[in-house]
Amino acid sequence: MLQTQIIKTTYFYEQQRMLQPWLWVLALAASLVLIGIPAYGLYTQLVLGQPFGQHPMSDAGFIILAVFAFLIAIGLPWLLYSAHLTVWVSDEYIHIRYFPFVRKRIPLRHIDHAGVRVYHPILEYGGWGVRMSLRGRGWAFTVGGNRGVQLHFKSGKRMLIGSQKPAELLNAIRQQKAEGWKPEPGEV
Repeated sequence: MLQTQIIKTTYFYEQQRMLQPWLWVLALAASLVLIGIPAYGLYTQLVLGQPFGQHPMSDAGFIILAVFAFLIAIGLPWLLYSAHLTVWVSDEYIHIRYFPFVRKRIPLRHIDHAGVRVYHPILEYGGWGVRMSLRGRGWAFTVGGNRGVQLHFKSGKRMLIGSQKPAELLNAIRQQKAEGWKPEPGEV
């Protein structure tokens, strides 16, 4: 028996990672502190037999706290390394995958109009990542940079998708949503 499969075509694909050096410096510095202080405290309290701090914990409590701190110290750089934003446009959807947190599929039919724009990540969204705007601009999915595609939905909501190739992303969206497309205000 012959089976027919529908193969979804991908018209745009982009994967971005958090590669900002300052972010890695902060994460590694925080990890060193999370490892260094408990390690010193464990050595002082368990090996030297001197209580660590003004209000020392029990040995068992301190060991549990140190293990927890070590896990965070290892988990923070791992999370930074593994986190990435993948965006692709298929026949009917924009797919957003912000590993390991979010997986979203946006029907193209829900989009009223869109456009490429420069944004201010810290002022508008409080930084990069999966963010909600404090200024009513909707959700943002970004990993770095300051360019993206602003989507305006028929419901009145908005969403920003950060991209290193915003014109290509917008073109792919427009190609798949050719019918009923409204240009961005001020666009020819």
